[in-house]
Amino acid sequence: MNVSEWLNETKAGDVLVTELATLQPTDTLAHAAEVFLREQVSGAPIIDESGRCVGVLSATDIEDVPHTVEKLRRFQSVRPSHAALLLFSRD
Repeated sequence: MNVSEWLNETKAGDVLVTELATLQPTDTLAHAAEVFLREQVSGAPIIDESGRCVGVLSATDIEDVPHTVEKLRRFQSVRPSHAALLLFSRD
């Protein structure tokens, strides 16, 4: 079976991971980064106190924080008509 056939025939359930690193909504980003490094994962579900998944945090989300904070600082000095353009730009 070649790669293309394998990708088209293999189901997500055939390769899923059942032992997950998880985080709580109250965990800090520093703790999340430690978990990602220790568990060698790039993300984790956020599980609330009732055991319900309320979201997913990825390493990319953490990496984007300084960029987003800087944009928000710049955002405060921009006219409202340009605010959305600044907030969603990648520079």
